[in-house]
Amino acid sequence: MSNYISFKNKYEGIQEVLGTIKTEEKIAATNIHFLKQRVFNLSSFNTELLAILSRFSYFYPSFNTTLTKNKIGSKNILIIITDDKGLVGSLYHNMITLLLDKKKEYHSVIVIGNKGVNYIKEERIYSDDLVSKPFNITSEIPSSTDIENIISYVLNTYNKKDVKRIDILYPKFISLLQQMPIIVSLLPVNLHLEQKGGSGIPIFEGSKKDFFEWGIKTYLETNLYKIFLEANLSEFSARTVAMEHAKTQADERSLQYLHDYHKTKLKILTQRQLESFSSHKYL
Repeated sequence: MSNYISFKNKYEGIQEVLGTIKTEEKIAATNIHFLKQRVFNLSSFNTELLAILSRFSYFYPSFNTTLTKNKIGSKNILIIITDDKGLVGSLYHNMITLLLDKKKEYHSVIVIGNKGVNYIKEERIYSDDLVSKPFNITSEIPSSTDIENIISYVLNTYNKKDVKRIDILYPKFISLLQQMPIIVSLLPVNLHLEQKGGSGIPIFEGSKKDFFEWGIKTYLETNLYKIFLEANLSEFSARTVAMEHAKTQADERSLQYLHDYHKTKLKILTQRQLESFSSHKYL
């Protein structure tokens, strides 16, 4: 009896796992459409804002600061964006593969998300003194306060004399089935100064320089927020696919346990009936 009961217990255990898998898949799938639209809207906004700032920079070159100029320095710093949850297939492995290929370009890394810290330690990519995790973001999508704190920290770091540039490594969303690790520049802000066409700058009240400085800070914050959303979108997409594969495997295992349960139970019951008939025959 213990044999078929064990199959029953395994079947029930798989059903509980299936419930968790379906919940995770549903949550991930629900967020994908919302995040795709937010990423598109922010990308469009950033493109327009960068074009305006580029024209300001062209007409008023004295406005340019170290935030928009190439610096002379010896240190490049990389920000790595991951989450704390996982269940995303090979997404983070691919990011670490790219990091291993580019590690010599960066003096140190700033990691956001526990998964990134764990992978760096496992692979021993950098010594502990070159890896910092100064932020503890508790939600999947950072708040405006989180973004402001990160940008403030990044600006203080970038303004150090020996820092040349700051880049970001994150998983870029390509499609539901494809996410690609990519490294993009955060600082300095790359203004397209070669674009000299157009009809000039609109007339408006207030300080042009104040507007330019506000625009640069706003661009940094919205660009970073867009990157976080896109990383989140990639994670949800990868998790949806991973959960679909897990659900298929769990369904197959569940059916096998159910088949084994019925088969073993029938075998035992049949054996008992035969034994019962045999005992009655000789009475």
